[in-house]
Amino acid sequence: CAQGLRVMLHFLKEPDVQGVAVCDVNKSGANYPQWDTHEFCKSVRKLLGVDSGWDWLSPDQPIQLSHTLAVTGGVAGREPCQKIVDGYYGTQQRSGQYRGCAAYSDFRELLEKQKDVDAVVVCTTDNLHAAVSAAAMKKGKHVFCQKPLTHTIYEARRIAEIARETGVATQIAVANQALPLVSTTACATSSLGSQQRPWRYCHSLPSKRMTPKCVVNQTSPFALAAMPVKSFHGSPSFPS
Repeated sequence: CAQGLRVMLHFLKEPDVQGVAVCDVNKSGANYPQWDTHEFCKSVRKLLGVDSGWDWLSPDQPIQLSHTLAVTGGVAGREPCQKIVDGYYGTQQRSGQYRGCAAYSDFRELLEKQKDVDAVVVCTTDNLHAAVSAAAMKKGKHVFCQKPLTHTIYEARRIAEIARETGVATQIAVANQALPLVSTTACATSSLGSQQRPWRYCHSLPSKRMTPKCVVNQTSPFALAAMPVKSFHGSPSFPS
């Protein structure tokens, strides 16, 4: 998921976030769609504050996504994203070196081994959003998930129940809900006949200031974890 790489870069820029692991079933690949020529390379250079290097992230081979949409290919996967995370934190070290980002091919292994992780970003293929989010919440991890969070009403209800049971913060990646003006509103009230029903956009983050250790989960990044179903001996089961 090229979007996973983009989301990872945005989270890395946050001063109160520390990226500690990436997860992707794909070791590396050059067929991730870029929305602009050399997008991945230019984005990483901007993050690191450099004017050169990282060209290998954007080989820019043509990719025909549809009859009318043609883009260029970029490089992503767990190893490229691990290098980006290490490269970013390396700029903050005197030595210029950093090797603190772990890389996994299975989000379940990540959740078992990265016990001190506070939050997980889920950027997997859509069919795994609910399963990965539920697994992370059951481990007590806060979750930021790409849309759609679920594919069925049942999954949505179970995710809501798990969030209430675990008390973790959850949010879907819908940009307008993250705007400062909107984020000050905890819930909106919608009138249905004589009933007033509160619709909660997201669970509030803990009020105590903290530096969350974040994992990205995608088919390319951050204790990012993303896995196509073919990567498993059996599909991860959704909590009943």
